[in-house]
Parts: sequence; structure tokens; C-alpha cells
Amino acid sequence: MKTLFSSPFIELDLELPSVFRQFAETENYPELDKVYRESLKPEGFLWNFLKEHCVFEHLEGIIALRSAPTDEEGIWHDDGSRIMGFSLSLNLEPHLIEGGDLLIRPRFQFKDHEDTGAFRFTARPFGRIILFKTGREHFEHRVTMVKKGKRLVLAGWCS
Repeated sequence: MKTLFSSPFIELDLELPSVFRQFAETENYPELDKVYRESLKPEGFLWNFLKEHCVFEHLEGIIALRSAPTDEEGIWHDDGSRIMGFSLSLNLEPHLIEGGDLLIRPRFQFKDHEDTGAFRFTARPFGRIILFKTGREHFEHRVTMVKKGKRLVLAGWCS
């Protein structure tokens, strides 16, 4: 039986179908949402990829577009009883993004305002996926405010 990874997270490069890049480049978010939703269905390519790393029954996700100057700091949260979260980067030019860092830490280890000791992931290149433990595995996460540029990821949860 497949089990969740032994570290709080793993980071991998994922080859995405070309339509993901096409819709990200043209900012066609309705079509991007359609192909993303198809990939999350049982036997969709993301479903199958994630099944290699975690045992789950349900998969859900959102397109997360955050941009300066209107972005806000995210709060620490653990996604409740979900087993694993993921952040799949669709950033075409991550070097132009300032902020928007994904932070992951053990739940209850720090006070709410502290980022010290958290694992920090700056904007990642297109196709890089971070799988991370969440609520049921006693980890929490947040995304910092985007101060410059646009951060585009496909975020999701397994339960």
C-alpha cells in the first residue's frame, strides 16, 4: 500500500500537458480551470500522480492567482482533516515574483505570528509541485503576501 512521504514535504518536477502552459500564458483562467478539474477526477493525470504519494479518496483544488499590490498575508491554517496538500506552480517567470512564499511548519510548535523554523518555498518554476503534509498529519501552512508580480499555482487537497 502506498503511504505518505516520510518528510513534511516533497518537491518534484511534473510534466504538464501543453494546454496548461498555453492557458497560463494567455491568462485564460476559465479554460485552465476546466482542464485542471479534469486532471483531478479519478484517473485524471493529477489524480494518478498524487496516488503514487498518498492514499486518499477525494481530491479537490483551486486556481490560486495572487498579485501585487492588492494581495494580503495568508494566515496559518491546517486544512482540517485533509491528509495532504499540494501547490503546483504555473509561474512562467518566477524570478519576477517577490513574496508569495509557501511556508510549512508543524502545527502547535510556534506562536501564530512566528515564521521562524518554517520550511519556506519561494515562487517555483512552471511545473514544479510541492506535496506537503497538512491537518491530519499535524502540519499547517500559509502563503505570504505577493509584493511584486503575479503568483499562479494550482492548489489542492487530498482527503
